[in-house]
Amino acid sequence: MVDFIELLFLGSLVFTSAILFEFILLEYVLRLNAFRFGKIWLRLILIGALESQSLFMYLTYKTEDAYRQLVFILIGSWSYVTWSPLFYHMLIEQNAYLLSYKAKRCLYLLLIFYAFVVLVVVGSYTLYATKLGPPILNDVCNNTDILQLIIMSLTESYVLYAIFKGTKSKSVSSVSY
Repeated sequence: MVDFIELLFLGSLVFTSAILFEFILLEYVLRLNAFRFGKIWLRLILIGALESQSLFMYLTYKTEDAYRQLVFILIGSWSYVTWSPLFYHMLIEQNAYLLSYKAKRCLYLLLIFYAFVVLVVVGSYTLYATKLGPPILNDVCNNTDILQLIIMSLTESYVLYAIFKGTKSKSVSSVSY
């Protein structure tokens, strides 16, 4: 019988695999050229790292061998450190043309802080999961993870607001008779 946690891991694997295949279909098979060359590689790294994290966290959950669990945790953590700041960066890059210079500069500074928070999350999780640190690191991991989600949510909300504000002011024009 498959338990709920295993279904979550498998669902994550299926979802990220579907995203990877969709991206390959859009860019290489249909040749839509939706992204510039550099952004293509960033997206492939992002999706590949997300797939890697899903796979290795699932393998960590499934294996009984402590050494393999340690290796899987380290690879999964490295994948998370890779894809999470890349996702934040892509969020800024996709909408950069609608943001003011000051807003972009603030978001890029926030990206540095966001990457630091990701490192704290991964570091505390890795030390806790490998039993190299005290149990309080689990609380540190959870609290900084919440901070990371808040930063991401506020950034996405701000970007959506800026897009709405920018498109609203651009779409309304005065008509002269």
